[in-house]
Amino acid sequence: MNSSRQLASVYTRFEVAPADVVRSRATYEDFYANRFFKQSARKLDADVPRLPLDAGHLVFQAVSAMDLQAGCKLLPPMAGSAPTLISAVRETS
Repeated sequence: MNSSRQLASVYTRFEVAPADVVRSRATYEDFYANRFFKQSARKLDADVPRLPLDAGHLVFQAVSAMDLQAGCKLLPPMAGSAPTLISAVRETS
């Protein structure tokens, strides 16, 4: 170690600006996972995987018993897969 050695300081500057300001300064091409993965799977003649659009799920868990006195209407978003419903009862001994 040479304690007398001088190193130049490094400074970094960041600017925070609204999206419309940033987009007025440069051109950006947006990519969205739902569209990209669906198109890529079809192009490769592969099954379309579950997409971020398909991420909805509802979970009911109980310790010893569960009596749901209601209904669940699970509808997919436009062009998405149906949400999943999981119900589990864990018996304690």
